[in-house]
Amino acid sequence: MNFETWLRAKHPEIPTRSAAAVLALASAGGTVPFIARYRKEATGGLDEVGVENVLLSQKSWDEIVKRQAFILEEIEAQRRITPELKGRLEATFDLPTLEDIYLPFKKKRKTKTVLAREAGLEPLADWLWDVGHGVVSAVDVAGDTPEGRAA
Repeated sequence: MNFETWLRAKHPEIPTRSAAAVLALASAGGTVPFIARYRKEATGGLDEVGVENVLLSQKSWDEIVKRQAFILEEIEAQRRITPELKGRLEATFDLPTLEDIYLPFKKKRKTKTVLAREAGLEPLADWLWDVGHGVVSAVDVAGDTPEGRAA
């Protein structure tokens, strides 16, 4: 699929030639009001809403294609890509659907808390909390130091 067919599906009321003219005028520095008011002959009479729809659609298309390429690259890097999955990704041009496809392959970020727990620091943290909040009596703490507990 390309931008023209995607735009035609999203905005059937906007002619392809008008959309191409809007994109050309915008890339040359034309603003939405300028294009809508003074370039009606080039845009086929599109009003400001139509011009804005074309520009927003182009921005959305670029974002979708960029995200699609990123997701495909990430899954390929994990060596978990299949021809069926690749086909589904390449045929999907809806951002939420792309994210739904990517969700099982998304890398989970490890927080500092998770890293500390994996390093076995949770009992020490619990002990420090208890001492600081008076849950553990002073008699239990008398010989213990945080360094001694950590060892």
